[in-house]
Amino acid sequence: DFEMWGDGVQTRSFMYVDDCVEGTIRLMMSDCREPLNLGTEEMLSMNDFARLAMSFEGRDLPIRHVPGPQGVRGRNSDNALIRARLGWEPPTRLADGLRRTYFWIKEQVEKDRAAGLDVQSYAQSRVVVQDTAVLAGVLKDGYTRAADGAEKTTLDTSVCCGASQHAAV
Repeated sequence: DFEMWGDGVQTRSFMYVDDCVEGTIRLMMSDCREPLNLGTEEMLSMNDFARLAMSFEGRDLPIRHVPGPQGVRGRNSDNALIRARLGWEPPTRLADGLRRTYFWIKEQVEKDRAAGLDVQSYAQSRVVVQDTAVLAGVLKDGYTRAADGAEKTTLDTSVCCGASQHAAV
């Protein structure tokens, strides 16, 4: 079965990473100095997202809803301003970007398996930080930025992810 936190009715929009990079570069190269949403307007429920991902392998697993953090009930981007200012919006449809990403990940896992790595652990995940009040991001060169914006330098990434700098989480 496919485990999902919450009822799966919460909605999101996702953007293909290549579109995110292109949009960021376009924004940096423009003379626009106001905040813009950089996202897609294509929104779907997490249940539909799971079904879409399963469809790439022709699977239709039952979705098992379990208690867990769901985040906000719905979130989507309004691209009116970015279209007006940059004449651009992310071109990749969700299904196309997710398909490319899925098969790229599958290829990487197969390479790891062929190299003799234990890929069983890839099927598991765990919540690293649930409290956004203490969430910290690790930045280049060992800097961290806490949710309050305070920055400090450290080479110990355990401040945000409970692991040393070189350990995979």
